[in-house]
Amino acid sequence: MAEYDLLDAAFYNDPYPTLAEMRRNDPCWFDHRLGAYVVTRYGDVSWILQDDDFSAQRVGQFTRGAPEHLRAKVNVYVDSLERWLLFIDPPHHTRLRARLQSAFGPALLPVITVATKEAVRNALGQIGRGGSAEAIAQFAYPVPTHVLAKVFGISDDNIERFKRWTIEIFTLIGAGVADEQAVEAGYRGVVELRDYVVALLDQKRRAPTNDMLSALAAPADGEGGGEISDEDLVGLFMSMIVAGHETTTNLIGNALRAVMLDPTARHRVTGPAELPEAAVDEFVRYDGPVASMLRRAKRDVVIAGTIVPEGSFLFSMLISANRDPRQFQAPEALDLDRPLPAHVGFGVGMHRCVGAFMARVVVREAVQAFMRRFPEATIAKGCVWQRNTSFRGLAAMPVDLGPQRIGAL
Repeated sequence: MAEYDLLDAAFYNDPYPTLAEMRRNDPCWFDHRLGAYVVTRYGDVSWILQDDDFSAQRVGQFTRGAPEHLRAKVNVYVDSLERWLLFIDPPHHTRLRARLQSAFGPALLPVITVATKEAVRNALGQIGRGGSAEAIAQFAYPVPTHVLAKVFGISDDNIERFKRWTIEIFTLIGAGVADEQAVEAGYRGVVELRDYVVALLDQKRRAPTNDMLSALAAPADGEGGGEISDEDLVGLFMSMIVAGHETTTNLIGNALRAVMLDPTARHRVTGPAELPEAAVDEFVRYDGPVASMLRRAKRDVVIAGTIVPEGSFLFSMLISANRDPRQFQAPEALDLDRPLPAHVGFGVGMHRCVGAFMARVVVREAVQAFMRRFPEATIAKGCVWQRNTSFRGLAAMPVDLGPQRIGAL
């Protein structure tokens, strides 16, 4: 059996050749550094994500290897994340998700659409008329930040703090092995975000406004999952802020990069026809914002001929499953007119992304508007990929903008 280094910078920069080899030769491979099995084929990943034999309760694995003298901070981090919707099993998950969906759903589309157009217009205005830009910091980050602030009822004055908290929390989630720096960052981000959300929740109860947090904080009306504790409400809101912002930023950046590297896609995006909604799903399938989802086996299972003992952790590699030739024709090609692909990039089953409908609106508008404004934009030197086992996104992407198209947006 071959050895693979999934913590090496080369893997983060381009994981797809390694993942293709793993699909062919080692579809369920135990990584001793991660202390978990790495599963790469579509059928196995899809099964793991939606079968009752696997649990979403896996927060303890994120702190694997943490120094013992930081145990108190690790416990605070774990206690907080264990209330996030992403890391909860039924029946508790069922009740919390129903409560969330009562306040966050397609009824918000008009608000999301207006906020997205405003955010894209403002970001492009800040970039200017040409020259160069840092596409992540100046575009992929501020666009979803503004939209989420509008939807959730967050003051623009606090937006910058969310970026820092998000980075800090996900530094520990995606570290692979929790060193001292990752633990300190994760602890700091969780505590500061939690304290902010607690204060914001109190504010919304005293003076509710027309936003999602006010709706969640209001007394239950007998529908949508009933009453939930303040601790669960804080955890629910923390997970929505952090996960929604990080994944949408990543997806915009990954999609822009993919379009700039593909002449056919560039022609399609910059042309007169609007992109179909399924184009965003193709961006997710081709180079999605979530690299993997971690699960824990609740009993002994057999995956691709490998016995996985009860209690084992498994990295379900979404970005590998979404390029599995057993499931997709020409999986290495970006086809923005591909029929809606049955990808796993938004998750499947009970943990399917509750905000997928919002991501489709934001990403489609953002990518098409940017490329129509700067149809000859090219990637410059200096791209930096995040080193994270859970998420796939660019930390930096310098872009030479080229000439601006007059009248775009």
